[in-house]
Amino acid sequence: MTPIVELVEYLMPKHIIVPQGDIVGFTYNRKKKELRFITEKEAKKLTRKRIAWWRMDNWQKFKETIKGERK
Repeated sequence: MTPIVELVEYLMPKHIIVPQGDIVGFTYNRKKKELRFITEKEAKKLTRKRIAWWRMDNWQKFKETIKGERK
């Protein structure tokens, strides 16, 4: 199973936003339960604005981070 599919199955978000282009990472809004995949251009913009985002290859670490918050 691909990391994207596993991530979606684990989080079960209400909204999923997928851009055109190559996906390099994602953000997750816990209040809105919104999963947003991002491109390299969006990642640079978020980094400049100091907004947290996760690389796709680190999704397992993200999963461990939010494990205690899921109920």
